[in-house]
Amino acid sequence: ISDEKKSADNVAAYNIVLDIIKASDSGVDVAELKKKTGFNSKKIANCVYKLKNNNLVKTTRKGVYTAI
Repeated sequence: ISDEKKSADNVAAYNIVLDIIKASDSGVDVAELKKKTGFNSKKIANCVYKLKNNNLVKTTRKGVYTAI
């Protein structure tokens, strides 16, 4: 897989995770993200890390994320 393809996949994954978090009023936990996306824990952790660094999501309690 080319680096360009990997990058596009990561952007798509990032947006999918963000959309799911935005759609929830009470927040979403990792188990719910795994169930809805089919992504593994590492991919979800990477997406959440990037979203938090860009101030798009926050942790409301351990393992639960909401949109900012």
